[in-house]
Amino acid sequence: MKNSIASACVLFSSLSASVAATIPYQDNFQETTVGQDPAGWAEGGAGAWTIASGGSGNIYQSTISGTTGASTTAVQLTNLVGSDFEISSSFQVSDISSVLNIGFASFGAVSSFGNGLYLADINRGGDMRIVSIFGGTTTGFTGDTGTLGTVLNTTDTYELTLTGSYSGATLTLDFTVFDGTNSTTITATDTTPRTGEYFGLRVNNAATSDALVVGFNDYAVAVPEPGFAGLMIGFLTAGFLLIRRRR
Repeated sequence: MKNSIASACVLFSSLSASVAATIPYQDNFQETTVGQDPAGWAEGGAGAWTIASGGSGNIYQSTISGTTGASTTAVQLTNLVGSDFEISSSFQVSDISSVLNIGFASFGAVSSFGNGLYLADINRGGDMRIVSIFGGTTTGFTGDTGTLGTVLNTTDTYELTLTGSYSGATLTLDFTVFDGTNSTTITATDTTPRTGEYFGLRVNNAATSDALVVGFNDYAVAVPEPGFAGLMIGFLTAGFLLIRRRR
């Protein structure tokens, strides 16, 4: 389900604090020691984040236990706003809450996402959404909800993809969830898109009596490759300019 992702990794010099980076960006969390925090990420909210051992390597794990609320982690990407992009990640749930949301937080003005964000996530029942949150107000968009058709469990791996494309000043977001069998994509369009530079992951536990433990395998932001039509236009333009120069 994942499109090709740029393989270049970005290295940072400090831990547990967001350090500006650029796209393409990728962190598979394998370079960080278990029990430590990955460099370049700013963590906040309820619960805790840390690098843990997964089935086939390190995972970036969020744990919310004995409390409710959202837990976020973010990286600053200074050249993403205004550029088409594809964000991808995958996760497993090892301890599941009866009321939860898991997904992407994007375009935050600050690393805590306290000044607004786009939220693309999925809940325990498999319901998906894309919303804009600012000042405590949640705003939806036409076509911004859907369902995966299955309930989240502790067995499957879930792949998340959020693509963004600009047409003039308008931003279109497509959010896809794939559980290995089922795949659903929802779409939202914003004519006055957010311009924050913080992007990352968000986990929310709304059941006080339940623990929620989620492990993310990776986080990557790619620049989509031009389609065939775009390539042909480029070739034709270059050929036309070359002919003009020869004349």
